[in-house]
Amino acid sequence: MEIIKIMSFAALVIGALLIIGTKFRWIILVDPPEEWTAIYSHSALKKIFGSDFLIGFNYVVGTLFIIIALFFLWKVVTGNVLFE
Repeated sequence: MEIIKIMSFAALVIGALLIIGTKFRWIILVDPPEEWTAIYSHSALKKIFGSDFLIGFNYVVGTLFIIIALFFLWKVVTGNVLFE
């Protein structure tokens, strides 16, 4: 049960950082160097689809992270977790 809380909190933080970082145009999220393509997925996405796609992608993924995290936190609070 504790691991679900920890992972949900981590997903909440990651989602918030994705949205905030994209809003403030952090270089690592919206315009990563193309030399990092082999090791960093955002760089590969930028190379394939461009920076405009990456901005929308960050907002969608960040929002999904937050929704999933809140869903699991709600399940933990209400006691409806099936993973016990």
